[in-house]
Amino acid sequence: MLVATVITFVLSMAFKSTTDTSLSVLEKESQKTLAAAEAAIEEALESKSTSGTFANLNLGGNLSGIDLGKSTFEVITDTSSSFTSPMIEQDEQYTFYLAEYLADSIAFQSGAQSDATDLVVCFDSSSNPVLEISLLKTNSVKRYVVENSSDSPKRINNASSSAGLSGGITCGSSGLTLAYVIPGTDIGTNSRVLVVRSLFAPTRLYFGRRTGIGTALKLQGKKAVSEAQSTSGVVKQVQLFQSYPQIPSDLFITRF
Repeated sequence: MLVATVITFVLSMAFKSTTDTSLSVLEKESQKTLAAAEAAIEEALESKSTSGTFANLNLGGNLSGIDLGKSTFEVITDTSSSFTSPMIEQDEQYTFYLAEYLADSIAFQSGAQSDATDLVVCFDSSSNPVLEISLLKTNSVKRYVVENSSDSPKRINNASSSAGLSGGITCGSSGLTLAYVIPGTDIGTNSRVLVVRSLFAPTRLYFGRRTGIGTALKLQGKKAVSEAQSTSGVVKQVQLFQSYPQIPSDLFITRF
């Protein structure tokens, strides 16, 4: 019994040691694969490459153990009729582009026009923020203050449940249920950006069209995806959305 106990103990320790070594090697390989995927995104955006394998990129460094032929990247220009922002913290803002922007030249496209169609802006009903919206045009600024309110007479613009608005309003699958519509007559063809500031509470923002209006929104940035694979089969995928320049949150605020 004593010999059996000793043998069991030795085998258990040997198995644990082997397992710990394997896990350590796997963790190291996993970290290296993730670093390669992140480096590929940075290089692709910097070199303006659109798609390919890691063998097409000048990543430098030690890439031994990474299968360059099976590791891929792609930079996507997403044209759709809706867009959901990241979380906007209290008193922060998001800049939404209404006209074609050229990131390389840091300017709007010559003769660029906005679409004179209704734009739906949705936000979170649970946190119940107030939105301060600034519509920047080529020669003027129009401002709205929006909240979920039934006050009468209304002193500010009133948001409604997306289900309660006419004309096929939808906030998509974003989970945001309060909606306000910026009229196409306000936007016209000479608008440039919509700056939405969240007051009193954080929220995400959804921008979209009325159902049935198939016009795609203007590009809001670039989405890059890379997938690195090690020679032993470890796979890591990284996605990055690089938005167009954001106007600083204190630009429209005067402090005394």
